[in-house]
Amino acid sequence: MPVYLYPFLNTMSNERSYECLRITSLGVIGSLAKVEDAEVIEYLLSTQIFPSCLRCMEVGKTLSRTVSTFIIYRILLSEKGLKYCFVLAGRYLSVSQCLGKLVENLSEDDAENLPCLLRNIIGCYLRLSENERTRPQLSSYVPWKLLDGKYANIVRVSFKTSFRTYEHMRIRIAKPYTLYMIFNSFCRVIQRLLLTYDNWFAI
Repeated sequence: MPVYLYPFLNTMSNERSYECLRITSLGVIGSLAKVEDAEVIEYLLSTQIFPSCLRCMEVGKTLSRTVSTFIIYRILLSEKGLKYCFVLAGRYLSVSQCLGKLVENLSEDDAENLPCLLRNIIGCYLRLSENERTRPQLSSYVPWKLLDGKYANIVRVSFKTSFRTYEHMRIRIAKPYTLYMIFNSFCRVIQRLLLTYDNWFAI
């Protein structure tokens, strides 16, 4: 039955009527994904819900992005879902890039849905980071803005449990983040030195 909802998920239109259909359809599938049943996840994967949700994460409004990310997260929580994500390099890359775009486009204007969206994004990243082989690569796809204090405070205030998940995620990718910050500081120092050097010769 859920397959009849997929045309509403695959539309690229952002008109209000289509967005309402998208959210309603995602709500039905999200209710299925909540059920901790391996057969349900297996069924959802067989119906190509994964790419449909990724599309909603890209084109939908904050609420539909939140629900579609929740569905992806619930699928990744299962071993079959995680295996499905990693069986093809292109599929894993699509998920990583889609999550990265979500973070880059986070809007603080929608204060009601932002905490839930952050929680789902962090949950997806943490689950993906359990694969030690691809963890270093994953670090390069996590936008550094997700690791700053602003979003940490939003998660801390809204969900204490999710904040522990957030901290766990930060620890797993802390080394690349630290190296990035060191490199960034080094570049700023070099930039200042070059500017001083140019000014000195301009005198």
